[in-house]
Amino acid sequence: MLRLFIVLGATLTTGCAFIGIESNATRRIDHPHLTTEKAKLNCDELDRTLGVSGWRNPSVKMEPSTIVTKEQLQAAWGMPDEVQTVSDGERWTYRTRLRWNGLWGLILVVPVPLLAPTGREAMIVEFSGDTVQTVEARYQVSRELGCGLVLMHGGGWSCSAGEPNHYYGLHSSFCGSAPRLSAEQATEPGAK
Repeated sequence: MLRLFIVLGATLTTGCAFIGIESNATRRIDHPHLTTEKAKLNCDELDRTLGVSGWRNPSVKMEPSTIVTKEQLQAAWGMPDEVQTVSDGERWTYRTRLRWNGLWGLILVVPVPLLAPTGREAMIVEFSGDTVQTVEARYQVSRELGCGLVLMHGGGWSCSAGEPNHYYGLHSSFCGSAPRLSAEQATEPGAK
């Protein structure tokens, strides 16, 4: 019983209950800068385009990149997991890692996971005619909520609710370090 009080006391003096919410997010990117790595974006170009304020906007328009055709994309990334025909072209879906939804947290120094897999993250490449126009990234996004006891500057309880972290979600899922996809790289052997 004494150990329980010590753990409870340590928890209250350090501060907190912390909860994270995992949910789904979608971001459309016009004129994407793709890499030779399957289902990855060129992160330098993405960061340069989005800046700080652009992360709040669910749709992004990048400066036109090198034109990439269906043949070049397939040579670099392989066959898509799904192909849909739409009125003005096609949509190719490349699925990646599992996507989780639910809650997790630290309450009394005990991690509490209440997460369930809800599908896979995916990059959907949209073509206009034979060239890549837009990608739609579907990814997992985190939002943190927390309350804690602050023991300095007058003390008291402090609570905060963060915004969903789209920057981390998109970067961790779809940013690649491989070279940017271009006609020359797509046709090189081993570009997959």
